[in-house]
Amino acid sequence: LSIRALVDLVSCAPFFVELLVPGHDLPTFTWIRSFRLFRILKSENSVHAFSSIYRVVWYNSEILSVALFIGLLLMMATSTLLW
Repeated sequence: LSIRALVDLVSCAPFFVELLVPGHDLPTFTWIRSFRLFRILKSENSVHAFSSIYRVVWYNSEILSVALFIGLLLMMATSTLLW
């Protein structure tokens, strides 16, 4: 059991506690939910992958924008015909 696993457990536990005990007047668990912010630190290993995705989207932005425009145009045409 690592520290990161404990942070995940502590940050997710309030949801399940409130789910299991719906009718009781429990104290608020908002301060425990702040541990979810520490889960962001786990993403440092995937920063390289995000930069690769950003680079692909940046270089293909023209193609992606044309595909988005055509998709929206086809969706509008189809919804107009169905109406």
